[in-house]
Amino acid sequence: MKTNKIIYYIATAILTAVMLFSVSMYFLKHDMIKGAFESFGYPTYIIYPYAVVKLLGW
Repeated sequence: MKTNKIIYYIATAILTAVMLFSVSMYFLKHDMIKGAFESFGYPTYIIYPYAVVKLLGW
């Protein structure tokens, strides 16, 4: 049982770190993310709301 707990906490920590890195990219590297959104055809006004939603975990 202890091994499962360790794996769970490590996986949760890695997922949290990846999500926080992603949110920080949305706020700090806005021009790069704007280019990515434009290349996919998404509107750029949703970058900040999307970052907040990602941060909240919805």
